[in-house]
Amino acid sequence: MGGALPPALLAVALGLCLTRVLGRARWFALILLGLGTAAGAMAPTAAAWSEHALLGLFAAVAACAGLACLPRPPAPGLALVLAGVCGVLMGLAVTLTGRPVHLATALFAPMTILLAAPLSAWRGGIALKVLASWVGAIAVLAAGVSMVPTPGYVRDHME
Repeated sequence: MGGALPPALLAVALGLCLTRVLGRARWFALILLGLGTAAGAMAPTAAAWSEHALLGLFAAVAACAGLACLPRPPAPGLALVLAGVCGVLMGLAVTLTGRPVHLATALFAPMTILLAAPLSAWRGGIALKVLASWVGAIAVLAAGVSMVPTPGYVRDHME
């Protein structure tokens, strides 16, 4: 699994997590996301890293989604570190797929924050937590499917 979907899932999960961060830390986190994405995109990579980068990306999606579902908002320092790490992972994933146009998926994070901010305040943010749990479940399923050999992708015993 590659292309624009994994970085987009990470951007949405990070946006949902940052929606709950208080103060100016969420906007500093977006700046770190952009810097991390640029750093990850310019990093020298090897094709052998693609599976590891995608696995790390899906783990980061699950972590961001889990933090969005907690009863208390994440600490601002944790949000800043998470945004930087997510940016680097997004940049690496896009570099390994070879399509620089997919770097635009990092823009999903600010859009998610702007759209989900009213949901966060409405009735305790239950809609936000449900959406975050769905995004996390998609990431866990995608990581699991990518690690399990399926009959369509494994050489047949008859060959």
